[in-house]
Amino acid sequence: MNEDKATRYNRLKRQAGIASVAWGVVFLLVLVVSGGSIALRDAAAATASGVFPAAWGRPATVVVYVLLITLLNEAGSLPLSFYGGFILERRYGFARQPIRAWLVDQLKSLALGLLLGSAAAVILYALIARFPIGWWLPAAAVFTLLIVGLANLAPLLLLPLFYSVKPLNRETLRARLVALGERAGARVIDAYEWGLGEKTSKANAALTGIGGSRRILVSDTMLAEYSDDEIEVVLAHELAHHVHGDLWKGLAFETVLILAGFFAASWLLRFAAPLGLGFDELGKRRHGTEPTLFFCDELLEVYGSEDASTAEGASYAVEHWAAAGFWKELIAGLEAFRARECDGLPLAFWTWHDKVEDQHAAHTSDELAEAFGEPWFDEDRFLSAAAVMLDGVKAFWDGLWEDHVKGRTSL
Repeated sequence: MNEDKATRYNRLKRQAGIASVAWGVVFLLVLVVSGGSIALRDAAAATASGVFPAAWGRPATVVVYVLLITLLNEAGSLPLSFYGGFILERRYGFARQPIRAWLVDQLKSLALGLLLGSAAAVILYALIARFPIGWWLPAAAVFTLLIVGLANLAPLLLLPLFYSVKPLNRETLRARLVALGERAGARVIDAYEWGLGEKTSKANAALTGIGGSRRILVSDTMLAEYSDDEIEVVLAHELAHHVHGDLWKGLAFETVLILAGFFAASWLLRFAAPLGLGFDELGKRRHGTEPTLFFCDELLEVYGSEDASTAEGASYAVEHWAAAGFWKELIAGLEAFRARECDGLPLAFWTWHDKVEDQHAAHTSDELAEAFGEPWFDEDRFLSAAAVMLDGVKAFWDGLWEDHVKGRTSL
């Protein structure tokens, strides 16, 4: 394979991967915004009540909901999976398995995803029911343990579902690889032959698992085409990830994301509850006043612009406006509202955000200083976007004041 062909293959694979991620994001957003998620929930509840005993109502509903949403997502992403995982692989001479075998692997992945997804969802809702206020903390702890457990057990339980794995029968190479792992501080169970050849012509080696499940895998395609010295070099690269702690860094990053995501969801629900809003009502445009919706639309159009100069202008304008006192006045209004008619309204997010707003403004100044000298920077677009964004701010601020005056005069 020459360089041009390799570059084109990697570009197409990358594009297929990005498109698959984009589909997943768009699918979930459409479900939430359109009310489709609520319709799926109702359908799941109706199905569960008609099939399972009443005592199984909640977990059964959760499982059916996961089943429905997974099947819909898979149906939409199947063309992308087929293109990236079968057509491209066959076009560039990698794929060896027939389409029937590829589909069987897809069904295995789907079944595994349904099993793990259903179990995770049931656990999550059980924790929410048990700890209605602080569920996010035990949920994050449990899911972190599950991720670590999967990383430990996947080589033993999941990998054999898709590939044959057997002890490496080249004793000299096996001893060299195990000794290399020992020198790198990665004690392994043993070295194994990884049966990739039935599916692809690609060659690979890997260090999988953690702790007592750590093992070395060398594909049969690599054993057939590479010398022992070359295989040792490839494994040395994989061991470097262990030496640098990349696996644990990745697990730590996932833990932070899980913790932050669960906390944000918990806070949003707790903030909405005193206002009489349920999950299915959050984010709906009907709750916004005309000035607020205008401001939000301007944020999406200008702040979220694909043109960097436009986005820089909007960011600079809105962050400096917010740092000039907006958050403090907003918090004062929310505190008055809470004292008057909404006791228990949580304000920690707003007070925290106020404390970091000056940093946001300073960062936009740093970004402007960096961007100003770049060849793509357009001063006119920057200033125009800043002006448009401030017009949106003014409309929003005037709307808040009008609502305040109307509320005050009606009391």
